[in-house]
Amino acid sequence: YWTIHVIGLVGFGQDLRTMESQEQEGLASSMHRLMAMTGQRALAPIPYWTIPGIGPLLSRLEGYAPLKAGVEQEMRRILANTKPESGHSIVDKMVAANHRDNQGGLPTERLVGNAITLYIAGTDTTATAITWMLYFLASDAQLQADARAEALLLESALAADEASFTTVLDAAPLLRSCFWETLRLHGAAGFIFLENNAEAIEVSGKRIEPGEYTLVIPSRWLSTREECGGREWDGRRWLTDGGKAVKPMPEKVMPFGSGARICPGRDLSEMEAVIAIAGLLCDFNLDYKDHANTAGPLRGIFNFTMKPNRPIHVAFHPRRSARAK
Repeated sequence: YWTIHVIGLVGFGQDLRTMESQEQEGLASSMHRLMAMTGQRALAPIPYWTIPGIGPLLSRLEGYAPLKAGVEQEMRRILANTKPESGHSIVDKMVAANHRDNQGGLPTERLVGNAITLYIAGTDTTATAITWMLYFLASDAQLQADARAEALLLESALAADEASFTTVLDAAPLLRSCFWETLRLHGAAGFIFLENNAEAIEVSGKRIEPGEYTLVIPSRWLSTREECGGREWDGRRWLTDGGKAVKPMPEKVMPFGSGARICPGRDLSEMEAVIAIAGLLCDFNLDYKDHANTAGPLRGIFNFTMKPNRPIHVAFHPRRSARAK
């Protein structure tokens, strides 16, 4: 719910109230179920929902159509409350740009689709990265201690209002290295959808015809090659200059995509994860007990985004009293 709160304020310019009402049946839970069902569809042997005549019926029977309609209705309400003239949020700017378009701009359904994409890209993905980071830090006492020392220095800079976006990231090379290493092995967006292409295209020697539905999952395979770091997680892998800076990742590792369609929320995601983890390390000691003997090995699985195959139970032990905070 932390990531939903952040994307609500930064992306939509609105308080989605997820911090105060975590149990309500609202946009967060509806979106979660919609994403899970979309992930199941992505792995279906045939796109049954597109079958003429019975496709829409099957979509209603499985609950996908009414769920999607409910999410779209909520997004229309959120879009109606935007303030395009302010330009404070991403959606404000998007709606303002759409109003300025001399050709009439995007239709409402396209605006709704972009808003849903922004919500998904700014919530579930970063939350998954934070979850994996907590697991790795809780599993390595020395790494956790070093990251906490860095977090305490960062906390002091933030308290003194001496930290800008750049200085926050510069002051947290170890946490940033942990973030990028986590995305290398457990990036939430490990796939590319190719659908409804107007012309034939070729990907790695395979010809994809116009309108052909294709799901490509290249990131996991590429990022685990030896030249990219292999299969072992190492939170210090991307440190350089004596641990004072973070070196760039190999070009083959693309957790946020690349080129013209690179994720515009890349910097926000990194800042959000660093600040969240730093805050938790300042206030808590993390502890993880391996339950692999009873629950099986922990690994990533595809569920629209890449997620842990089972819950990760990390214990948070308070380090200081409320008075000391």
